[in-house]
Amino acid sequence: WNGDQIKYVASPCQDEGFALHMDKMHLPSANPYIPCNLNLCSDLPKEATLGPRIEKNIHPPELLVSDDAYGRLWHRLDDRYCLPKAHLNFMIRNTAAEHIWDETTKSWIFDSDASMRSAMITSIFTDALAQETYDASLAGLHFSLSKSSSGFSLHCWGYSHHLTKFATNLLERFLVPQDKNFEATKATAPFLQENYVQSNKDRVVRYLASY
Repeated sequence: WNGDQIKYVASPCQDEGFALHMDKMHLPSANPYIPCNLNLCSDLPKEATLGPRIEKNIHPPELLVSDDAYGRLWHRLDDRYCLPKAHLNFMIRNTAAEHIWDETTKSWIFDSDASMRSAMITSIFTDALAQETYDASLAGLHFSLSKSSSGFSLHCWGYSHHLTKFATNLLERFLVPQDKNFEATKATAPFLQENYVQSNKDRVVRYLASY
């Protein structure tokens, strides 16, 4: 699409120049997230391993752990598609993600500044780990971090062999401040908000009209 603005030149490689860069050339490092075990869960019934059962009803997940001081854990075995893949969803509950405490009413009220700060946290985290999670994405592992009125949600999915290690690394990194990406995210935040308003005017009007 650049037309004649870019010129391409083909020439033979000179042995002398090529030798100068040989010590800098190497194969990529081993990808620790490539799955080596694609076996299905042994708890699956035999008929489930024969192929997808699209017509099968999906049962609700089973509550395995319920601890007010620690959290709750649900699990549901995929006996419908039966793939060597899994999904891990973490809800990190924090009312302060979009609210502030009001001493007058003794309750949490929505705060746009708190919501913006939480949105910046998700952007900073995603940008900071883009390079580190590149190998994982090549190996079929992915993640997303979002915020809501309940707190932060971390969703990890892909091949189940290394999914637990991948999710654990993300949770550990989430607790570490990503200072080097703060300034870049802070600088782009106003432009993103302005672009959203300009490109979604009808949605913004409906939202404001509801109050």
